[in-house]
Amino acid sequence: MKQRELLNLRALLTFVGLFMVAVCAGQSLIRDKARPLTAPGNETLDAFDRAVQGRFHNVIGFGMSRVSTQRWFLPETEEEKEAVTALKHEGYEVCIYLVGRNILQDIPADRRRSNPNLGSSGEHLMSGPVFVGAGKLTGLPAGNEMWEPAREALRKFDAGTAQQSFEISGWQIEARPVRASDDKCLSCHGYDARLVANPNGTGRRWVIEKQRNQLRLGDPVGLLLYVYRKKG
Repeated sequence: MKQRELLNLRALLTFVGLFMVAVCAGQSLIRDKARPLTAPGNETLDAFDRAVQGRFHNVIGFGMSRVSTQRWFLPETEEEKEAVTALKHEGYEVCIYLVGRNILQDIPADRRRSNPNLGSSGEHLMSGPVFVGAGKLTGLPAGNEMWEPAREALRKFDAGTAQQSFEISGWQIEARPVRASDDKCLSCHGYDARLVANPNGTGRRWVIEKQRNQLRLGDPVGLLLYVYRKKG
């Protein structure tokens, strides 16, 4: 091969190599920009979520009453205490909401809110907030602001996604699925409820379907919303 042709070939290979580096760097930058919001302290929220999820398996009750019967999450086990201490140590303010599958229905705008009265309302829509720590948090997103993002998260959990993050009014929100872990979960969540108009035209009521739904073990029966921000 002539010397000129050899030099041209080397120049071409160098250009191709630099081009591929630029393409890879560009793709990496795109991935970085598309990366979901970072949860507190990497593993910290994961540990707290595991502790909270444990209450759906170990505590008798319905809905948010499994997490708390008051407006505060009071850690009881060593796992819960360590998880709450880690959140406090890292300076995070956190509260919890619970969302049920009925949120996927076409719910009227006046019902798209979070119910602060914990327990079993029969609606399986949105409950909370439950505060993690001594005080109440102010300026939290309203239930109707979190409504559509929560619906989207639940649909993604149905498709196998493990978590979903979004932000509202300076608050970061991490959605995690609550999955059916045994047949007891499906004994309650295996039947859907529909919001129907009363026959006399005054208001609406919830009616339990007679046929079982298609939920199986491992499917999400609801989701938890962790609403948080860093102090200061």
